[in-house]
Amino acid sequence: MSRHSPTAGPVADARGGLRLLVDGTRHVTGLVEALHGQIQRLAPPLRRRDWLDADLRGPAAQDDLPPTRGITGLVYRSIQGTTRLVGDGLDGLLAPFDQDLGPTSPASPRRDALVGALNGVLGDHLLRSGNPLALPFRLRQGGQVLDPATLGPQAPARVLLLVHGLCMSDLGWCRNGHDHGQALAPALGAAPVYAFYNSGLHISHNGLALSRALQALVDRWPVPLQRLDIVGHSMGGLVARSALAQAAAAGHSWPQRLQSLV
Repeated sequence: MSRHSPTAGPVADARGGLRLLVDGTRHVTGLVEALHGQIQRLAPPLRRRDWLDADLRGPAAQDDLPPTRGITGLVYRSIQGTTRLVGDGLDGLLAPFDQDLGPTSPASPRRDALVGALNGVLGDHLLRSGNPLALPFRLRQGGQVLDPATLGPQAPARVLLLVHGLCMSDLGWCRNGHDHGQALAPALGAAPVYAFYNSGLHISHNGLALSRALQALVDRWPVPLQRLDIVGHSMGGLVARSALAQAAAAGHSWPQRLQSLV
């Protein structure tokens, strides 16, 4: 399947879900073939545990198992090939509509919650496979990507950043009509900004992405930014600490404005 930049919209979501379905079908088919081949080759019950261990050890161990041969192998390879062809064909049919049917409405908490959970569990795979559901690191306000240039000269000189935890989204800070960032920001005289990211990636990966995003935020903020405060929930706190640790090595200046990390 071709790889595209992660986007949000009904077509991109459909393509991402389709790719996950195809990947899952091919993985299960490979697993069944590997076990089938082991059963054919081994005389039970003396070494029956070998193929069970391969299943428990996961895909890497399954890849070490030789494929089946003859008619059996042909059947499995036909299933794999057909699944790939169908997936590529449907993906190709949907691809031209990706831009034409992009986002047409504000972010949906339900959609973002589902995508955040998928990224928390399958983030590495989504990124490696170029799945449109893979989340890039973004800073948002009101469920939309933040563009500091649109804030104008009336923007506060202080920013409150909220970083969500594993399998969550930035809209997870809102519950029963209460937006935690919006509740804290007026008391601090700050603008609330929310991170939204692929929480299934390594903490250091997201830490560096956060450091870069914060540096870009400082550079593009419409007024000189005087103070930055960060609130991290669960993994979000670890990502924030990682960003702080990596900022100096990356030559970023935003930590000079950091006053508190909670």
